[in-house]
Amino acid sequence: MRKVLIVEDEPFFQDFMYKLFEHLQLLPEVVSNGEEALEILKQGRFDLIVTDVKMPKMDGIEFLKNIRKKGNKTPVIVVTGFIPLYNRKMILDMGADAFLTKPFNISEFTTTLSKLGVLK
Repeated sequence: MRKVLIVEDEPFFQDFMYKLFEHLQLLPEVVSNGEEALEILKQGRFDLIVTDVKMPKMDGIEFLKNIRKKGNKTPVIVVTGFIPLYNRKMILDMGADAFLTKPFNISEFTTTLSKLGVLK
């Protein structure tokens, strides 16, 4: 079963994404910020990372920069509700594979997962 790391600090979105990935027959694991995500990545491999942008301790942008600098090529989807601060081109130029705004359309999300090869 494919593993997904969810990096999200808001309990509602943690729960929503966890249930969504379970429904899609993927194995989700949830952490609350970039620091926790870096630690969990030391313990194992994931097939996909979904990260929020605005989080405490280490935000999604710093997390993304950090893993790409270390050579981690796991597909990353960045999701955010803060459109004015971060634009799609900037996020993709930093190494994200996809960028979606909250709340996102489920159909758009699953299409993105298919394009990234996470869904069969």
